[in-house]
Amino acid sequence: MESIFKEYSFCDVFVLKKKLGWNEKVLRREFPKVYVRSHQNGATPPERKQVRILSRAPFRASSSFHMPFTSLLIGRRLLSLVISGKPKGSQGAKLIVERGEFPKTVSALREIPGIGDYTAGAIASIAFKETVPVVDGNVVRVIARLKAISANPKEGKTIKSFWKLAGQLVDPLRPGDFNQALMELGATICNPSSPSCSTCPISEQCHALSVSRNCQSIQVTDYPTKIVKAEKRCDFAAVCVVEISEGPDIQEGDHKSKGFLLVKRPEEGLLAGLWEFPSVLLGGEVNLITRRKVMDQYLKKSFNLDAKRNCSIALREVVGEYVHIFSHIQLRMYVELMVLHLKGGENIIFPKMDKETVTWKLVDGKSIQSMGLTSGVRKVYNMIQKFKKSRLSKNPTNHKGKRI
Repeated sequence: MESIFKEYSFCDVFVLKKKLGWNEKVLRREFPKVYVRSHQNGATPPERKQVRILSRAPFRASSSFHMPFTSLLIGRRLLSLVISGKPKGSQGAKLIVERGEFPKTVSALREIPGIGDYTAGAIASIAFKETVPVVDGNVVRVIARLKAISANPKEGKTIKSFWKLAGQLVDPLRPGDFNQALMELGATICNPSSPSCSTCPISEQCHALSVSRNCQSIQVTDYPTKIVKAEKRCDFAAVCVVEISEGPDIQEGDHKSKGFLLVKRPEEGLLAGLWEFPSVLLGGEVNLITRRKVMDQYLKKSFNLDAKRNCSIALREVVGEYVHIFSHIQLRMYVELMVLHLKGGENIIFPKMDKETVTWKLVDGKSIQSMGLTSGVRKVYNMIQKFKKSRLSKNPTNHKGKRI
């Protein structure tokens, strides 16, 4: 493996730095207006709006100093984590405020929760001119073709090698401009499927291009190695949105809710530690009767909810299906709404939480809107709200015990 990653010669470094100066006028940017590009050019309109807000009202860690460009760079990353409901965003922002100053080096930035190697390198090199690399997919592609590296770009050892090689190239006088030039080269010219080799400023030093000219079976686009993605696994889950009602009946304008039952996922595995509605993985695509049987067993075992003994079902109806796509899983969720009236009160019905029991809580609708929930859980909740608005408003009569 090590033999594949030969170090750059002095000539390689000199030529690459010289050639990448072709875009000097565009790259020339005056501080303090330094901005972090939207992550992978895929920011949503709300995120872009938040960036504009940050640019007008920069963070202030204390009244003694004001650093708009740095606060925007770091704030953009932490804000994106807060928006997505990840605790690292608020933890990182809190740590910066407690310290009273913004970190200026990669090592200091990496101590902030939510800041990884890429973001730390970008901030340190662009905002503070630290001679450190920035490696993203574009940079990996440029270096892989420049040195004709055919190793798996997703392996840990390979990734470390790309960071090492990128570090050898960084211009100590203008590290931020250089890193941006390298990324833009990969994004605009040395793209994945149709690289513009004829207009590339470093084509003469490109080993992949040289190899392709000498061997017809090899193309520049063969670098880096394309990893065939495994087909997404199809999973099925029964999701029951349990709402606790103060009364046994549901009538239009008279339904008082105590809240929705939320369950905390295990601290390890998929969506670790996040909150969701009660759900059970199914062995496959099963019918409604089987789904409800499995869900009833789960509710009874985990929360002591038994419709025949300690609670009554005011409403139970199928709401619909929702397919949530993960990187390696396609999860089809069968969603239903169940409104319960507890005969003995929630303190008697629900078990006391300890290490052996499921962590749960009752949350009202307004609180759910402000919680850091996953997009899948929010989609399910929106389905429930839309269903209740359309179905119950059309049938203002008593829905006691209705099941389908």
